Amino acid sequence: MIRGASLPLMKVRLLFDAVQQRLEKLVAVQHAESDHSVELLCELLGLSSTDKSLLTLCCALEIGTIGSSPFAQAQRPSRQIDALRAGLQLDSQHAVRVALGAQSPLMRSGLLNWDGRGRRDLEDVLKLSRQGSALMGSKVRSPLDMAFYEPGGQSGQTGRVLRQHAPHR
Repeated sequence: MIRGASLPLMKVRLLFDAVQQRLEKLVAVQHAESDHSVELLCELLGLSSTDKSLLTLCCALEIGTIGSSPFAQAQRPSRQIDALRAGLQLDSQHAVRVALGAQSPLMRSGLLNWDGRGRRDLEDVLKLSRQGSALMGSKVRSPLDMAFYEPGGQSGQTGRVLRQHAPHR
């Protein structure tokens, strides 16, 4: 039996609020291993704060236990944009549209599986590419190392693609 069922509504609300505050504090101080990789990639590629939020969400879906199947329901582009705007707590859809545009730095980076063209559901839009997944799991600690990182020591495309899309400094 759930104890909250016998408590007055106000006490349940106070209990819920206390648990929510505790969870928010825990989330604020605990970081995923991929957070550093996201920071490095944003610096290297000159990604916006919206790009960073999208990339963090994609990473969380890949390493999380919920999975991405709940996102398969949003198939119309307008619903995808609105869902991401709400989920990322943005004031307007414009930043999401820019971040998901085919010519945006995030889309051109090759970090996401979706290339910004064609109809996809939200689950596809939020999926990391093989390259993105490798970079998120890397133990690289500097932007220079990230730019030349090759997963598994193989001569792959990861570093070359990052160098190609990095803003010129």
